[in-house]
Amino acid sequence: MHPIIHIAVSILIGLGMGFHSKRKYLIVVLGALGVNGLLDLDYIIKGSGIMGLRYFHTGIGMLYIPILILIGSHLYERKKDTSIFTRMSVFVLIVALGHLVLDTFSGDTPVMLYYPITLQEYTFDPNLLPSAFVFFIGITAAANVLETYLYNNNEGMESLTAEEPGGNLTRRYRDRISHIKKTIDEIH
Repeated sequence: MHPIIHIAVSILIGLGMGFHSKRKYLIVVLGALGVNGLLDLDYIIKGSGIMGLRYFHTGIGMLYIPILILIGSHLYERKKDTSIFTRMSVFVLIVALGHLVLDTFSGDTPVMLYYPITLQEYTFDPNLLPSAFVFFIGITAAANVLETYLYNNNEGMESLTAEEPGGNLTRRYRDRISHIKKTIDEIH
């Protein structure tokens, strides 16, 4: 698939995650460019004749290494008061997974998911592409909840208890309503 499509989808995923950082747009754009640029680097190298196999377009480059990066980031930050590397690793994993899925829909770049065990190449029927976008909307929403949870437990405010309905999504409105009720009680 064309690199512009990969980058555009990655930026949309990053914006949907809603990073809690002053530099969230920089993280999203550089992350989208960096991950997709690295994954497509093998295309450039293969085209120049240096390498015969697209090693980054395997399960190792697009799935297993990002999972190891996420695990390593979490283990590094689990006892610290920060979670930025873990949250960025979630973004890297979803972008790499998105790159993998989008490339399996284009017949010109099949993916070897189980390389080096097997060299079997995988492609999807392009008619299923809308289903993949719905899937990634769900993944992005789940990543948003996870990113907010990690931020709130480490850098942000205290995490909410499980019995609070709506969690972070309705907190502002509940706080505003309780403030209005308190103001009304003071008047009467």
